[in-house]
Amino acid sequence: MNKITNFLHHNNINIKYHNQNIINQLLFDLKSDSKNQLSSGGFTILEVLVALVIIGILSAIVGPSWFSFVNRQQINKVNDEILAALQTAQRKAKKTKLPYSVSLTTDTKNGKKVAQIAIHPNDSEPDQYWEILGKEVGVGTENIILGSNITDENKSTKTISYANKYNKTKPQAITFNQIGGLSESEINDGIKIVVAIPKAGKSTQASDVKRCIIVQTILGGMRTAKDTDCE
Repeated sequence: MNKITNFLHHNNINIKYHNQNIINQLLFDLKSDSKNQLSSGGFTILEVLVALVIIGILSAIVGPSWFSFVNRQQINKVNDEILAALQTAQRKAKKTKLPYSVSLTTDTKNGKKVAQIAIHPNDSEPDQYWEILGKEVGVGTENIILGSNITDENKSTKTISYANKYNKTKPQAITFNQIGGLSESEINDGIKIVVAIPKAGKSTQASDVKRCIIVQTILGGMRTAKDTDCE
């Protein structure tokens, strides 16, 4: 009642000089406005539940596709990093007229497998040159697994193996000579360096999502490939 009185005073209306019908009409109008605001501004429980169901369905459809997209983007970046390392070693070999190598290893740090790559002069061990693969492009080590078909320096087989530790007597390494080629090489179907998404819960097993660099000629020619072409 106080709200009505204030309303009337605000509009210079004196209650004493107006009959009860005017007051009743005002009460009716205020109640109607209140109901309209509640009905237009709120949601029923059913509407909220329907919205939640729709969100759940969309998440189930879009979620896997989004994660697959992110995974592909990540290994694309790492594959580009490997290609850049090979091209850098090849370029340095030509410039210095000395053999340069790209070596690979998978080390264990804090209980996790960590893929590493090194660009180094062929007459030096890679120990001081190791870099964590994916770090420069913002990809976590747990999201990738490194493999190759290298059995010894510039030698390959048909089988890709993953998460191998560098062996000084039979190094996983590609070495370029002073003209940028691969001397004393056995490339067979091509020397492959593969980066893959690991299987869920299996840090040393590759999923079907792969990218790779293939060094396919003794002249040092390279190409990129993906998925089944990297097997």
